[in-house]
Amino acid sequence: MLLAGARSRAAEASRVGALARAWGGPAGARGGVMSLGAGATPTVHATAFVARTATVVGEVTVGEDSSVWYSAVLRGDVGSITVGRRSNLQDGVVVHCARHNLGGGRFDTLVGDDVVVGHAAVLHACTLQDRCMVGIGATVLDGAVVETGAIVAAGALVAPGTTVTAGTVWGGVPAKKLRDVRPQEQQVLRDLPATYVELARRHMTAGG
Repeated sequence: MLLAGARSRAAEASRVGALARAWGGPAGARGGVMSLGAGATPTVHATAFVARTATVVGEVTVGEDSSVWYSAVLRGDVGSITVGRRSNLQDGVVVHCARHNLGGGRFDTLVGDDVVVGHAAVLHACTLQDRCMVGIGATVLDGAVVETGAIVAAGALVAPGTTVTAGTVWGGVPAKKLRDVRPQEQQVLRDLPATYVELARRHMTAGG
């Protein structure tokens, strides 16, 4: 048991060291990407972009061609944060999880594929399904689900446990259904992820 534990710690130290070397930072940190030890080291796909002023800590996975922009914070210290493929978390976004809440359980945060999260939005212990959008300055709270193709309007507050139904637009405080998503908005949901993939590649090339 002791030998197995030592090997596990050594493997984790090796992984953290490799992460640090890849970013040229001290052990445990890769610019703003930081391990909290065994089982809580970020996994960032080689094609993903994490801006140098972003902070990604703990049990966080960032998938292929996704992007975490300047001053965004993903803190996976009391649960896990998973970001799928081609999703973008724009400047100043804050993402966290919950270990203690009124529901009595742990909530991780899951962001699916092709998701757009606008500047300064807050995602707390919630689920965003594929191809949805959370607008600028909006907040999505514990246990809430934003379903596929839905839009949360700028500045909205999605209360704990709320389901934003697929293909609808919600807004207000607390957020309520406003209407169905229009065809031109559906096109934006299809186009924006690819736009951000290209933007992220430009910023990576420029050393951002």
